[in-house]
Amino acid sequence: MFKITTLSAILFSYKKLIKINPVTTITYFLSTVLIGTFPGIQAFLITDLIYSLLKKNTESSLNLFLFLSVISFIQIIAVSLQNLTANTLFNRLQTLQALDLINITRRIPIIDLETEDTQFLISRAKANGSSIFYLIEGFQGLLQTIIAFTGFVIYTFSLNIFLCIIFLVSILIYSVSSFIQSNREYESQKNLTFEERQASYLTNILTNVDFSKEVRIYNFIDFILSKWEEKVTKIKNVTISLQKKHYKQNILINGTGFLMVGVFFVSTSISIYYGQANIGAFAGLVSFISQLTPMINNVGSTLKTFNINKNNITELLSFYRTFENDLKPVSKGVIGRTSNNRIIRLENVSFKYPNSEKYILKNINLEIKSGQTLAIVGLNGAGKTTLANIIAGIYEPTNGQVFINDTDYSDVDKKLIYNQIGYIFQNYLKIEGTLLQNISLSDESIGSMNSRQLDFIFKCGFRQDELEKVLGKQFENVQLSGGEWQKAAFARTFFHGKLLYILDEPTAALDPKTEVEIFNLFNELALNKANILITHRLGSITHADKIIVINDGEIIEVGTHHSLINLEGQYKRMFDTQAQWYRNGDVVNV
Repeated sequence: MFKITTLSAILFSYKKLIKINPVTTITYFLSTVLIGTFPGIQAFLITDLIYSLLKKNTESSLNLFLFLSVISFIQIIAVSLQNLTANTLFNRLQTLQALDLINITRRIPIIDLETEDTQFLISRAKANGSSIFYLIEGFQGLLQTIIAFTGFVIYTFSLNIFLCIIFLVSILIYSVSSFIQSNREYESQKNLTFEERQASYLTNILTNVDFSKEVRIYNFIDFILSKWEEKVTKIKNVTISLQKKHYKQNILINGTGFLMVGVFFVSTSISIYYGQANIGAFAGLVSFISQLTPMINNVGSTLKTFNINKNNITELLSFYRTFENDLKPVSKGVIGRTSNNRIIRLENVSFKYPNSEKYILKNINLEIKSGQTLAIVGLNGAGKTTLANIIAGIYEPTNGQVFINDTDYSDVDKKLIYNQIGYIFQNYLKIEGTLLQNISLSDESIGSMNSRQLDFIFKCGFRQDELEKVLGKQFENVQLSGGEWQKAAFARTFFHGKLLYILDEPTAALDPKTEVEIFNLFNELALNKANILITHRLGSITHADKIIVINDGEIIEVGTHHSLINLEGQYKRMFDTQAQWYRNGDVVNV
């Protein structure tokens, strides 16, 4: 991971805040600076006020009192402005950071998004989203303390230079100790990220309603709970151990600070007794220390917060720059027309996952034409879904080329490819919104839809009075069966006209009657389109125009149902196995 300077982190953070609202950011900064000047100004004013009162100078005392009152009033306004602007910037920054994370994540190639390293970086980026504000809060807190402390040094310098030097050294020791502690805490947080993700995952299993039935029926709540307690205990032990170590150090440092304050009071009292200082100076010192003490006490925590968040921003910038640099520039090409009805073409396509030497697909050559239905079959793990993901543009081939309408995928924006493809995934999206939103993926109302769209939805088996119902378990608790959800996914796929449709196990959750209805509807809707079916139910693809059999990443058989049966290869063995299930229930090894 690359490193950045403290100044770079501060400038980066201010740029983010200025992007939100420059006036609010400047007001936040100026109010902080102003607050830092007040303790010194008030200490000098109190000293002069008491001196004037002792001299019985009424006019001077009145002027000083009025000036002190105005300064105190401005201090109240400045503190209120600081709190208001801080809250405003923090809340808006949360939204901005979430949007930045979404925009970068949505452009990361799926193949990279699926890796553990990327998930770790995203997890850290989520955790560090607020670090921009906390860094600025820490920086301005330190700046405020430095300004106030500078006034304190100037004020006490005239009283006792020796004590002033001792105080400076004490603050320096306190600051260095806090800096070291912050580095330890940052490394601890970073090292516990994996355990925190695991604990969060286990919590989700124990509390998410989607898992509740299986968790209870198999009675493995105690097993999951023990794993969760193991992770949480490790996090707790590491954190508490570090806190104990730091608490011991802080007791010593805070005790020293308290002793220094006592020394100041005793020294000033002696100076007053011997006529080296007056009661006004003592009163000014009391006022100064009463305001400066909380700032000094917060120096340690502020410095720790500042340094931890500076390291977090290093990670955040690393995340941004890593993926911004890795993301390919968006191609400006367009998808051309084809003169031979050929929609998709794969030439010598091979694929392997990142950091793996094993090829999932090997030298695939394939054409899919308009009006043609291609079925992809094979054993589990053969590479069927991976091939479909490459055809859909979700994965990029390791070797070879993929064309749509004779246009190379790499020459056009992925969005243009996605706009031409409808895809029913095995784990399809279930939106906790209205049925209409699930189908149209928009906020379209029934009244804004044309007759073709409504007829299509009704043809999929849904009634008009069902379209505005909110589905799912989170909000309205309107439950759908697995088959109904799959019908909604089917309707979503065909709602907008596409060049190519990919259906990965489209009827896995459907009863035989609904399955027949869906395939009849598919045959009607898919007419004159290019279609890909991936299924283990071989009886549903007997009328496919072309069937390919994949084994260990290679196409080993190509043909129609009848030609492949006559070939007496793997397809026939799989088909006969399923046919025998229906004949007598026996299972035959493939």
